[in-house]
Amino acid sequence: DLLVTNLSQSGGFVTGEGTSVIDNTTHMALGANLSPAVENETESEIVARVVEQLIYYPLNVDSRFKSALPSPSVQDNSVACNGSGLSLPRSLLAPEQQPAGRINILYPLDGQKASPGEKVMVTVQPPANARLTTVLFLSQAGADIVERSPFQAEMEIPVDFVGGFPLLVAARDNTGRLHISRPVNLDVTHSATLISLSVGLARLSMRLGASFRLSVNGVYSDGVSRNLTPANTGTFYQSGNEQIIAVDRNGLVTARAEGETIILISNGQVDQVIKVKVGQ
Repeated sequence: DLLVTNLSQSGGFVTGEGTSVIDNTTHMALGANLSPAVENETESEIVARVVEQLIYYPLNVDSRFKSALPSPSVQDNSVACNGSGLSLPRSLLAPEQQPAGRINILYPLDGQKASPGEKVMVTVQPPANARLTTVLFLSQAGADIVERSPFQAEMEIPVDFVGGFPLLVAARDNTGRLHISRPVNLDVTHSATLISLSVGLARLSMRLGASFRLSVNGVYSDGVSRNLTPANTGTFYQSGNEQIIAVDRNGLVTARAEGETIILISNGQVDQVIKVKVGQ
């Protein structure tokens, strides 16, 4: 599916006579037959309304335009690395290429303590007998590319982050070979006190066999709301009746049988309860 949110953008499709330009790509791509009254809506209003149509209804566009769109692809454009939870762009990997060697992260150290909002200088040690040309520094907060020595980059930990913060480095040398580091995980903690947990809902209704991932945020004494959904932030989930629902360590709820029960969510001394109803 094609979604263009810039109302002034134009485009087209290839025909036997050349390219036929569609003056309003947005409207064609969304399959909407917009009236002059709709033209006066703001861009955000149009996008919000028609995105909902895209979710619940199939596209209804000109057949030539539809046939010119590329076929849907399920190919993942990233490659998971070393169990770190981080992924490298697939474009870094040449066909059938495996990493040639190991690049070491000299600093920070694995398991090193860090604080939310802290800026950490990541430094690498090039592999022996290899001259690096490009180094990619990757974290959950983003990525940075360095193309000359010294190969180091400043990575900032988000102010609302707590838990394990993985860092990963990938590099190419002057022969085109790829080198990937082992992940380094920072232990991000803070001195603020957790005041309350917010799940965003007091009651959850599910169909039998369905799954739903909870989203848990913690409000702290420093005024920052932090994502506490993953287990590595110290959050625990417990089903009141595992025959009705199951909850994994990261908050994925699965409906097993019809009935009603609760889910207890806790982090430290703070907890929250939500009601769950499972039906057909």
